Amino acid sequence: MTGPSAHGDKAAPYDRFLAGLGRKASAAECEQWARDHDGDPDVSRALIDAGWQRSRAGDHAQALMLFRRALECGGEQSRYARVGIIEQLYALGRTDEGHTARDALRAELDATAPPDLWIYHQVAELLSEAAAAQPQAALEWCEAALARAGAEDGGEDAAFHRQCLLGTRRVVREQLGLGPDELDQATEAEVDRDVAEAARLLGQMLTNAPLTVGPLAEDGPG
Repeated sequence: MTGPSAHGDKAAPYDRFLAGLGRKASAAECEQWARDHDGDPDVSRALIDAGWQRSRAGDHAQALMLFRRALECGGEQSRYARVGIIEQLYALGRTDEGHTARDALRAELDATAPPDLWIYHQVAELLSEAAAAQPQAALEWCEAALARAGAEDGGEDAAFHRQCLLGTRRVVREQLGLGPDELDQATEAEVDRDVAEAARLLGQMLTNAPLTVGPLAEDGPG
């Protein structure tokens, strides 16, 4: 999980590398790219991509090292690296360190404007799915993010992230044995409205679509 390229709109060497492979890059390939392009702004992206692959393979110690190297690079990928660090610390059973890293990131996010809703959501999801799940902490992250999301208009991206947070909030409330509250009910009603509107538009499109008939076979039908 990484953010946009530090090169902006210009096609970055790392993006060209990924596109040129024609398949998903392996952790080893991402690490090699980072070594070969020391100083490139996207080294942190390559290290984070490698870190998540190592994590999924169960090599949490190696993943932790890669995320920490990415964090040392600084720049706009640093929060993505910190999410990775938190997950690996929990996976390795280093719970106290995980809590410390989690709380430090939360303090930074709470002091940042506009709110980085995607990082709030990533940590909330992580806390809800960790081996030793922390649904109460996950709920607190969702509530903090949603409170800020309601205070500032961030456009379509913010609306999407808010929906993700609402979904995770409902999951962790279920984990805590809590029934749907007014916000859950409002969210469900909104989803129902969206589904109904999508069905209406699809039906309208099908009704107005011209009838097309393909060419008959040489021998005719039958």
